[in-house]
Amino acid sequence: MLQRILIIMISASLFSFSNGNAAELLRFTVQDTDNFALEYIKNRNLSKEVFMEEYTKKLGKLSASERQCRNDAFIEHVKKFAPEWLSEFSSMDRALALPDGHYLSLLAAQNWQEPEKHECTSWIMMPDLTKDKNLLIHKNRDSKATKHAPAWVKRPGKIGWVGSCSLLSPFPLMGINEKGLAVMMNNADAYDGWNTSGLPTPMITRIMLENCSTCQEAASLLEKILAEKAYYHGKTGSIFFLAEPELAGVYEFSATKSAYFPFTFGYAIRANTWQLPGMVAF
Repeated sequence: MLQRILIIMISASLFSFSNGNAAELLRFTVQDTDNFALEYIKNRNLSKEVFMEEYTKKLGKLSASERQCRNDAFIEHVKKFAPEWLSEFSSMDRALALPDGHYLSLLAAQNWQEPEKHECTSWIMMPDLTKDKNLLIHKNRDSKATKHAPAWVKRPGKIGWVGSCSLLSPFPLMGINEKGLAVMMNNADAYDGWNTSGLPTPMITRIMLENCSTCQEAASLLEKILAEKAYYHGKTGSIFFLAEPELAGVYEFSATKSAYFPFTFGYAIRANTWQLPGMVAF
């Protein structure tokens, strides 16, 4: 299955899928949690001072009880879908010389923040429309967060992936794994009935990349995450774009409803608005 990566950039990405073997093209070295944390911090040039500046900004006004409440809710969601991350968070504390639990607390606090209103645009073009008969999937990310860079991640027992991650955390906004599955996400419409805690879309993206080989597997896993009320994106919903060599899908969802559209020909394009029946009325 799949492919050659044409471009991965901080603000935009374009993947082209061909008949190569993704595992051969995306070569990974399995890393234990401590080595992974040290390498991530080194590659990002991340320091304790930079981390604590963000930590103070996000948690400075929270009481100890509020922090613990957010931590407890976050841990419950992580335990259900990525329990191995808990040891990774502890490794990040050690690598940055932080008190135990600081890295987790920052991630938990961010999950209660209102996400900014992005103006991303993503599209998928199937092989029947491309000159070289390869699937193309593209994402442009318009965001205030500019310190994004590619990360290569291969954790024990998980599928390896490469994706664009923020400065502080190895959770991708877009990525492709060694099985040939590409995952990208957009912000979407505002709605009522949103969850007050859960996993944000970059974390869900990583869960899918590390555990899924096909669009259908990713869509089924996302359905489970929604059913467990483990999705959080503030008062706005989301759109996921999934692709493999001959099949793609658009998954539009909120905390209260969802719609999935797989397709094998043509194209799909979205900015930040749902379009599928079940999400909007016609």
